[in-house]
Amino acid sequence: MKKISKACPVCGWSYSKTYNYSAKLLLLKNTRSSATKKSIDTLFRKVSQNIPSDNSTANKFFFLKGVSAVEDTLLRREIDRYLVKGYQYEGKGLKYLKAILLNDSINREKRKINEIKRLGRAPKIRRLQQ
Repeated sequence: MKKISKACPVCGWSYSKTYNYSAKLLLLKNTRSSATKKSIDTLFRKVSQNIPSDNSTANKFFFLKGVSAVEDTLLRREIDRYLVKGYQYEGKGLKYLKAILLNDSINREKRKINEIKRLGRAPKIRRLQQ
């Protein structure tokens, strides 16, 4: 008889093994700077209070795992923007913020062009003749 593998051949997910998400979450958080850790903690607290479906350790782990390649400065900026605009009160959770973070590099050039169209360019620097 052949043994049936209980692991996904593509991603390696094991159906028989249990995962300790809280330990892996701490490992992912410890790779960040202290200011970024504070921002992440604030984000998790506010999202957990306002969006019950995102109030699990597994969702928090998958969010941090998904944005592990994102720089700390970009992560802090987008978390602050997310919290200031109040997206957590609109039901837009961690997956929404993750999509914003992952698509930032793709949309950066077009966003710059649209900003120039909307606001115009800064004037050229002119030297005064004395």
